[in-house]
Amino acid sequence: MSNFEPYTEGLTLSQTTYRRISEIMEERGKAYSQQAIAMRINISTDTLRMKLRGKRKIYSFELERIAEALHVSVERLMQSDTSELEQELDLIFSALQDPEQSKSVAQKLFWSEATSDAFAENQYADLMKQRALTIAEQLTQCALGVSEKSKSFNQLGRAYYYLHRYQEAHDAWLLAYGHAKKLADKTISEKEPLFNVITNLMISYSNRKEYSELSKILNDIESFFISDPKRKGIINYSLAKISEQKGETEKASQYYYASLNAYRETEAPFFISKALHNTACFEFRCGNFATSKDLFEQALPDLSDHTFHRFVCTKEYCKTLISLGENKHAAELIASSLRKIGSKEMQHLHDQFTLMLSLANDNPEHAEQLLDRECDPGIKQLAYRLLMDLYDKRGDSYSLMKYYRMAKDIGFSSHNILFEEDL
Repeated sequence: MSNFEPYTEGLTLSQTTYRRISEIMEERGKAYSQQAIAMRINISTDTLRMKLRGKRKIYSFELERIAEALHVSVERLMQSDTSELEQELDLIFSALQDPEQSKSVAQKLFWSEATSDAFAENQYADLMKQRALTIAEQLTQCALGVSEKSKSFNQLGRAYYYLHRYQEAHDAWLLAYGHAKKLADKTISEKEPLFNVITNLMISYSNRKEYSELSKILNDIESFFISDPKRKGIINYSLAKISEQKGETEKASQYYYASLNAYRETEAPFFISKALHNTACFEFRCGNFATSKDLFEQALPDLSDHTFHRFVCTKEYCKTLISLGENKHAAELIASSLRKIGSKEMQHLHDQFTLMLSLANDNPEHAEQLLDRECDPGIKQLAYRLLMDLYDKRGDSYSLMKYYRMAKDIGFSSHNILFEEDL
């Protein structure tokens, strides 16, 4: 006898949902194999296999039975129970990355009489960071399957990182990496979660100066992105930085140029220009000033529409020109940049250009201006050093000792000022 089932609507589910069901079955162990689940919902194993591949529709009553067999609700199976929380978390993370929208987003989410003082004191970012952690913890606790766990632990790491809880962030990202790597191993098309986690681990491992561990992970996942030039470029750049930190200059050079070549495959001018800039900075640090100059000159034209990046590239280019003795050209570019940049919009860059103008013109006037106002302590230290060098060259012992006495508490370095990170 054939019975009529109560709900016979055929559902068209996404491949993500089909994969999610399979992931949860695998996570639950052998007792939840396709054969076991098929028996519980009263269909053949072959039929269930076809349905989980999207070859045949799953009926609503079958979805309910699958959820029941897995001991979860249909809402949890479909992730509809957490969709609003995920949207809120995405909104918070987006706002934290963009200060211009932070306050409006925070007001929309959190404003009340109880939080009005926090908004008055511009502490709304703290409210968002705490809320992000609360949501991320909730999502992690209920996550099922490697896909959801990879995403939830990655988001948890971000929430911890915003709160400066760096060890917990690192631990969460390592858990996310384990899940994302397992997903990529099984489904080669699912590389996005893996790359998202790796991006965060690159920051974390670099901050911890654990370059060997980072290098091992990057080498382990490099094959996943061999056909993705942009991501191949990012990975090679990270490997270049690691090699350079370890003093492996030849290997670093190979990775920098591999990164540049990968970005050239993208045919995206902005990304290529950034890669040219990074490689030029490496050549500068190696003392290969002529090569560095050539690379900067290739990079600058396609940065015309990207103000901040153009100024940074120009600054580094001017360091190279000064190192080559082309001070007049450098001074002209620096003066032009100072006229365009404005001191308020990008204060730190403005101060760096101001200091470099004294260096290019062999004139203490501009460096002395920096000492008369508030500026970054690192810049001020470099200003004292430059002024002592300039007055020493002039044989002006009075001015030399004047700035030595002013600067004696901040410490000194014998490195060439042009190679200092603060410049």
